[in-house]
Amino acid sequence: MAVGVFEDPLLGGLFGDDEVAGAFAAEATLERYRAFEAALTRALAAEGLIDDAAAEAILAGCASFRPDVAAIDTLTERFGAAPLMGRTRMQAAVSITVGDRIAAWRAPLPRHLDRLAGLSPRLHALQFGGAVGTRHALGDRGEAVAARLAEALGFAHAPRAGSH
Repeated sequence: MAVGVFEDPLLGGLFGDDEVAGAFAAEATLERYRAFEAALTRALAAEGLIDDAAAEAILAGCASFRPDVAAIDTLTERFGAAPLMGRTRMQAAVSITVGDRIAAWRAPLPRHLDRLAGLSPRLHALQFGGAVGTRHALGDRGEAVAARLAEALGFAHAPRAGSH
């Protein structure tokens, strides 16, 4: 089973507070996956590329899927507060705490968050090109599906924006 950095028993405490960790938690990631798949299903159905029965089945699957992530929580509880070895140019230095490391990482965050807020409209653009970035698998409906998908997700739509 893959474990992300936030759930890692040794490194989990290095990557932010509960709010940040929650944004990257397995359930939050899966919720974004479900939202994308549901929006794509609706866009495909609206363009007549899948029938209503298939769309309803896919949407039902998206709504009901829930993984069991309780095992990861036990790892975090057991190892999440481990002390760290300080490093200078990748060489071992004096011991520090997770709090020391996090404080150093947090210091520039307010400034970066202000800058990101201004970039948000340009950053949230749909990246949907299919396997080779052309949307060809959707035929002449590719642009319409992408436009509907972008609208449903609240993203900017970039016509024929390939990903490769």
